[in-house]
This record gives sequence, structure tokens and C-alpha cells, in this order.
Amino acid sequence: MQGAPDEMRRTTLLLLSLLVAGSPSTLAAQAPHVAVDPRIELMTMVFQLAGSPEYGQCRLPAYARAIDEWFAPFREHEAVQIARELRQRFGIGYDAPMNLAIHLGLPPELIPRVTLGEATLTLEDRWRRYGTAPFLAALRTFAVDTRFMEFMATQSALHQATVARLRSFLDSEVDFGWFKEFFGDRPSAQFFVVPGLCNGGANYGPRFRTADGLEELYGIVGVSALDSAGMPRFDRGFITTVVHEFSHSYVNPLVDRQRERFAASAPRVFVTVSEEMRSLAYGAWPVTLAESVVRAAVVRYVEAKFGAEAANREITAQQGLGFIWMDELSLLFAGYERERKKYPTFESFLPKLVAYYESLATRMDEVVAAYEETQPQVLSFYPPNEAVDVDPATNEIAIRFDRPMTGGYSINYGPGGRATYPEVLGVAFDPAHTRLTLRVNLEPDRDYELILTGAAFRSQEGVPLGRHVLRFRTSPAR
Repeated sequence: MQGAPDEMRRTTLLLLSLLVAGSPSTLAAQAPHVAVDPRIELMTMVFQLAGSPEYGQCRLPAYARAIDEWFAPFREHEAVQIARELRQRFGIGYDAPMNLAIHLGLPPELIPRVTLGEATLTLEDRWRRYGTAPFLAALRTFAVDTRFMEFMATQSALHQATVARLRSFLDSEVDFGWFKEFFGDRPSAQFFVVPGLCNGGANYGPRFRTADGLEELYGIVGVSALDSAGMPRFDRGFITTVVHEFSHSYVNPLVDRQRERFAASAPRVFVTVSEEMRSLAYGAWPVTLAESVVRAAVVRYVEAKFGAEAANREITAQQGLGFIWMDELSLLFAGYERERKKYPTFESFLPKLVAYYESLATRMDEVVAAYEETQPQVLSFYPPNEAVDVDPATNEIAIRFDRPMTGGYSINYGPGGRATYPEVLGVAFDPAHTRLTLRVNLEPDRDYELILTGAAFRSQEGVPLGRHVLRFRTSPAR
């Protein structure tokens, strides 16, 4: 449904007044508007009911209970069924629901703020391929049937407290002027920071362009930490999340416009690290390219605000996720910062980025080999990897490393899920931190799988472990 122009203008003004509500009028032009956004919450709840795991991470216990109690009778609503099909058939999940939400007016009308078919610069490709009309019709009905806005009113105390805490954190900890300094001026752009109350650790950075050319840059940030009272908490680790998501609004359109210039090099880079990227839900080279550039920009922010040591820790963290060229890319961007007279904006620097990727594509084997030399290695497993007829009375799994580790550990389910994960009774490192022992209870005639990751397995120098899989099978009972 497309509203009449006057109605659309009224809806847009109401929406913007909601998002600005409570924001101090004295804020500088680059400071963000902060508010809970009912469009975001509505979309989140529908995709949560549809079973999308990235929207089922609510870490606010009271809010999660309230949602379950209010919306449980609507788990098979038409909107939920369509959302489930959109995810299964068209891959519409993660950033796509958030992207559509900001193109709409407030619930329950959800009037498109621009003609969606013409929003080629900002509406996600998946929506333009599928079309939005059937889903939006069902979503409007869902908002009415569930009395969604009444539910939002019942949560106003939580919303107000979250916004107050988030705004205080942003005012004191995040320099929004840095985006103009680093990327170049966008005088028509306005920042919006929206807490995604049910998004947990998931964050998104969509953008919207109004009919008259104004830009809205969104940081939809998941609430992942709580204080002792169960209320949202925002700490120093949250800074990079905010910088990351807003950097997407600058980087993505620039990279998209230059996509053809990366078409020969970026796919070759992606193939080398495709397993790691897909584990992060980055299933294609354009996404990985944008993520790589954004993460290098975050490194530059960290160095500017917290120094070289903090930047090196950020580089190490990103390399552990699979962006093993992050040290080189950060150095490239440092050169950009030194030559701003020659490169007044980040867009003017893109030819250098294109040339870098052309070089990187030819050197990926060398880059991988050099990085792997810095990583801790697993020297041995007990039981040995791929062993069969392991005695089910075995009560320990032992992992030996080639160097001391920090003492953290991160062990995930294998492809078989919980059914192939052993019952673990205890976990401990030896005093030298080179041997990890899992006390286990094994069953006969069973396949077992464990995946070790670098999320917490790190050398004492901070370098993460690569991904290692342990598989074995116990013998039948005798």
C-alpha cells in the first residue's frame, strides 16, 4: 500500500519526531539521535517468532518473558509464516529485515516512506528481488491483531532507561566527528542509534535516503550486557560496535559503486578464507570486502583514540576471525591518513584500495602461511583424531598445544550438534598452560565431534588458535 503524499509526509514527520524524542537540542550536528524504534522491534519479533536465530538472542529476561506471554498466541500468524518462508527460500535474515524496517513509517500502518521499488540505493537487493507487498500486508495485520503498540507502551520504562543509558554512553565515549574526519563530509546525513533489545550480539548498519536526498545512517546495536539488576549495560567494548556499524553506511555504498573494479581480485581473496567467512554469515565476496574495509576503519579509530597497542589488539582479534590481511590493510589506511591533501575523502582513495586487493589476491597463499606461523598449533589429541574403537571407559580428552595458552577455551558442537558432543564433567589446563584436559563421560558405540576455535583459545601473545576438529568413535559395549 502506498500512502498519499500528504499522508506520507505526516507519517515521516511523526517517525522523525519519535526518533528525535528526548534528544538534547544542544547536541552538535554530528551527534546521534537515540531511541527505541517500534519498526525495529516489530520486525525483530516477527522474525524471532519465525525461528530466525539472530533475532532470538534477547538477553533481557523480563523483556523476553513479556514478549513470550504477549505474542505466543500468534506464532503461526500469516506474517510469521511468510517471514519463515522468506528466510528459507530467499535467505532474508540478518540485515535484511532491519533494512526494510527503516524504509517504513510507524506501526501499524507501516506506510513506505518512499516508493520501495525505486529505492535502489538503499533497499537491500533481496527485498527488491522478492517484492515486499505480501509481507507488508501481513505485517500490518500482525501489528493490529497483536495490539503491538499497546505492548510497546507496557515496556516504556525499560525503553526509557535503555535510551538514557545508551545516550549517556555515546555522549561520553564515542567521537561521531571522526566519521567526517576519516571518510569525508556528508552534510545531509544524520546518525540514528537504535538499541535492538532482542538482538543480543547482532548489530546492523542500514541507511535510508529520503525523497529530498537527506540520509539517515543507522546503528542498530544489540543489547548484550546487563548489570546486576538485569538492565542494559554499555561499556568500553561497545565502542567498536558503534563505530563498525556506522562505518558500514560510509563504506558499503562506495564499495558497491566500485564493485566491478574488485570483481577479479576480491573473489580470489574470499575463496581462501571462505570457510571462516561463512561461519560469520558472510557468504559472498562483496560482503566480505565491505566487512574487511569497515574493520580496518575501526582499527584506525581505535589507534586514533586509544593508541597503537589497542589497535594491535584489534588487528589480532580481526585476524582471528579470518581477516588475516588486517595488519596490511590498517597500514594502507594509515597511509591514507597521512596523505589527506592528496586524498581529501575516502572515496578519492579507493583506487589505492583496488590496487591493494589486486596485489593481495596474488599473495594469499603467502599471507596465509605467514599468519599460520604466528598461530598456536595443536600438537596432539587424545583420543587421536579420527580414532575408532575408542574404549568408552575413557574418561579424559586431552589436547596438547605447542606453546602456553592464556587459559581460556572455546569448544563448539560439531556438525552433529548436541547429539555428538560428549558429556563434559570438567575442564582444566595444566600449570604450564600447554595441555587442556576435559573430564568426560563417554557412551559406547557413539560418534563424537568437538570443534576448537580461536574465540577463547589464544596464545599468551594473544594470537588465536585456528579452527581444529576432533572426531572419534567409541567401540560397542562388550
